[in-house]
Amino acid sequence: MPLFGKAKTISEKEYFSAISKIYRSSLSKIKDLDLNLVKSKFKEEPVYKDYYNWALNLEKIKKSSKKIEACHQIINKVELSFLKKNISSKCASFIKGNLKKLSAKDYEKASDLFLKWPYIFLRNAGSDEANFLKKISKKEYGVHLKEMFLNIFLSDEFVPSHELSKLYLSNPQFKSLHVLLGNNSKSNTKTKISNFKKKIKPIYNAGGTDKFEGVFKKKFKFISQALKESYVHLNDKRTINESFNFLAFLARNKKTKESREIIDILKENYSKLKPRISDAHFYYIWSYLQENKLKEAKEYIKEVKIVENFESHPSRLQFWTAKILSHSDGDKSKNDLLVKLIMSNPISYYGSVAAKELEAESKDHYKKIKEFYLRKSLSTYSQKEYLDFSKVSTPVLERSIVWAKYNLNSLLYNEIQELINENEDDYNSFVKLVSVRLHEYGLFLNTFQLLFQKMESKEISYDKDLLHALFPTPFKKEVESLTASIDSKIIMSLIRQESSFNPYAKSPVGALGLMQMMPYTAKRFDKKITKEKLVDYKTNLKLGLTYFIELNDRYESNLIDILSAYNAGERRIDSWRKTYLLSKNPLVNIEHIPFKETRKYIKLISRNKFFYDLLEDDEKKRSLASEK
Repeated sequence: MPLFGKAKTISEKEYFSAISKIYRSSLSKIKDLDLNLVKSKFKEEPVYKDYYNWALNLEKIKKSSKKIEACHQIINKVELSFLKKNISSKCASFIKGNLKKLSAKDYEKASDLFLKWPYIFLRNAGSDEANFLKKISKKEYGVHLKEMFLNIFLSDEFVPSHELSKLYLSNPQFKSLHVLLGNNSKSNTKTKISNFKKKIKPIYNAGGTDKFEGVFKKKFKFISQALKESYVHLNDKRTINESFNFLAFLARNKKTKESREIIDILKENYSKLKPRISDAHFYYIWSYLQENKLKEAKEYIKEVKIVENFESHPSRLQFWTAKILSHSDGDKSKNDLLVKLIMSNPISYYGSVAAKELEAESKDHYKKIKEFYLRKSLSTYSQKEYLDFSKVSTPVLERSIVWAKYNLNSLLYNEIQELINENEDDYNSFVKLVSVRLHEYGLFLNTFQLLFQKMESKEISYDKDLLHALFPTPFKKEVESLTASIDSKIIMSLIRQESSFNPYAKSPVGALGLMQMMPYTAKRFDKKITKEKLVDYKTNLKLGLTYFIELNDRYESNLIDILSAYNAGERRIDSWRKTYLLSKNPLVNIEHIPFKETRKYIKLISRNKFFYDLLEDDEKKRSLASEK
């Protein structure tokens, strides 16, 4: 009995929060209280046995006076590989922070850890790390460790700290890189990028205002000059990413010639541009489209051979290339390209837009596409395989649904990945089996992540089963019962994007539940609403739909405006409508939405709606056929 007052009642949330804290914390910052919570809660629960053993191992290491020895005797009875790695990485971090205290007999064991976790060793490495490498440089394991670090320095194209650099200057490749970039190049690059952003910021701030033209004329020359001079030797990915953010800004502000100038600088000077070259091509032809210079756009398409390599490009470039060529080569050429787009990027936003165009313009092409989208299963699994896999997967899925409930996303992701990685059977069938089991537990987001990942890597083949798995309809009846004025498929498309049908979803900014309502927005419709009540799916749907209907009335059923306001706020969309969303073509307006997150959000909800329409139409036709 406690000395003072009653014993505190521990909530389920606190137990699971303790697991998360331990998982994320370094060895020295793990609290005994959290370890004790995990041990007391999960000792007698078989489904959490691995987490109990994981906590025991960490406790043993914390209490050990010889931690390097304890680290090499750990992982007793821990079967989940990501929990083993968690222990190992904590050990590597701890040993790195205590290099001075290591005895010579511990050097090899420490090196073994750093071979597994090289970036832990290299992060903020200074004199202590350099001295450690000197001490082990004549040992075989030391030579191996130094060689691995050298390969990292060369492949990542950055030079380490001054202390570490001295150890590698005898290598000609390293020395030439060091002469070029100097010490602490990552820090230097970060400073240069910060300066680059400062040059751009006044232009960004003036965008969409009366001051824009004056500010742009005065400041742009410094941006192009910075790209030519300051970054020509760095080839840093962050610089390229920042440049493409600027290109999107130039596009919506109709600075077409300047867009081409930036792209020409990037193409000429940046060897690391290759992963973004398709984006560069897009902004080049987009600048000509804005000027209505279709001849020049077509010449550029021909010059860089986009059509010859059509299926290797992302769907955005494919779609707008097809649109441009239709003005000169006719609709047949365009429609053939749109079919190729869909075949190579079937579940993309641009694939759905391409399908809509084909439906309106070419019955023959659309029939071919519809048959492709609704083609029968290419592979399946037996009842025995389902039952066998259910036995294996049930403990994982029981834990996963708890991780989902408490938004412990790292644990959730790792649990599912471990389940997938253990498979050795027919992959198409196995992925479908995993998807079915994930759906049974309401783990839709994990289904989406798995299927998109495997489709993108060409590890699984597309068929109708995947379409159903990617566009499920939980809560559809509840949505339909709450509103008749809004197409339920629009709301299903929104919920899929907002929360992936997880009633407990919580965003980093505090949005809650199925429709990701912000508490202050919900209070507009129910002043007594609490965060706890807002997670209730019925309440969340009711308030979310009330808000959506209000936006629908305000923006006169313009879905782009409604969704922009839902995602980015009404004040922002009211501003964008006066500045950037001025085209009569909704596809152009979507490309010009200032927020990257909102652009993507609207594109994906539009895509979702297309596939929900397609599946509903197919379901109705099959129902009619079965009645005859």
